[in-house]
Amino acid sequence: MEFIYIFIISSVIAFLGLAGGVIASRSNKQELKPGKNYFILIQKILFLAIFIASVIYFDLNIILSFIIIAIAFLFCFLRNLQKFSIIIYILLGIILFLSSRIKQLFFLNCALIFLFGIPTGTMIQMKKKNIIVEIMKHIGFFICILLFFIFSF
Repeated sequence: MEFIYIFIISSVIAFLGLAGGVIASRSNKQELKPGKNYFILIQKILFLAIFIASVIYFDLNIILSFIIIAIAFLFCFLRNLQKFSIIIYILLGIILFLSSRIKQLFFLNCALIFLFGIPTGTMIQMKKKNIIVEIMKHIGFFICILLFFIFSF
């Protein structure tokens, strides 16, 4: 029962990286444009790291592992990763839910998702749209998974 509370708190902290990225970008507006390429690179590296860590911990078949990593690698080469950021957060919510059975992987994924959220939140701030609506779009599916996890116990 106590793991449910740890899961909820860790999951919320993991997805607060989006808010952290928005706050960080508001304080450093002059460095957003020159750093845009680095933010995209950091997103791609962290996205791959989440998938590689998950595949390693799940100890999947080698062929299936290769296919999953290849798909994640190809997904990273999309020209504009920001158009698919909501889909990426859906995948991250699913990965976080699936990794909840392995505590080490769960906490590793929480940390990596938090770090992934910082450049993503910065990129959201650069769009200058309604930030709260954009953040809710990104974490809406995650909230559904969180509720599913809570009620599955």
